[in-house]
Amino acid sequence: MLEDIVPLSQLRERFGDSLTVKSFNREELSKIIKDKPLGMHALGGNIWNRIVTKEWKNVDPMQLRANFQRSDPKLHAAISKVIGENSIRDILMVKAWGGVPRKANLIMELLIADVYQDELHLGDVTFCDPDRPIAPADRIYNLQSHKGLGLLGAVIDNMDAYARTRGYKHLTLTAAYADLVPLFQKHGFRVEDNLAARIGLQAGKSIPMERAVA
Repeated sequence: MLEDIVPLSQLRERFGDSLTVKSFNREELSKIIKDKPLGMHALGGNIWNRIVTKEWKNVDPMQLRANFQRSDPKLHAAISKVIGENSIRDILMVKAWGGVPRKANLIMELLIADVYQDELHLGDVTFCDPDRPIAPADRIYNLQSHKGLGLLGAVIDNMDAYARTRGYKHLTLTAAYADLVPLFQKHGFRVEDNLAARIGLQAGKSIPMERAVA
């Protein structure tokens, strides 16, 4: 189950009874889309990019251009119609807070999807220690406002275990900004060798990466 990937035991050990957790699965996909429209569009974009570059289906690479131009959060549904199969087989979004849910005490955001052609995608991952803010001048990553919790490795290891038991070949993700590429490289990911990756590197954002399952 995708739930097995979430490091909840480590979070509960750290934050105890104050931890508040909310999970949303495939049955609540509309809520995930509403909460993460750009993340869902990026997820669909990654699936389409791999279908095109890996030549898994004989498709016109430009036929979903309108969906891309409007950053369609339901891009995955359009892809499913084109390929005649579910582009997202399963999906899970989990959020955790240190107490009553509010922006100031958000601890974790995690979006994981089991996608077409036996791959596991990390759509969003954020770990945040609310008590350890980082001054703007000291920030290493564009999106990081607080110190993390050191749990990214645990998530990726759990993803690898999930994929391995199912015979999947790759984990995938899209680095939101170029400064995150070295971080994911430390965890075994590499920038994909295709046009979308080269464009992403040049623009400094939306860079597709992959990691072979151990």
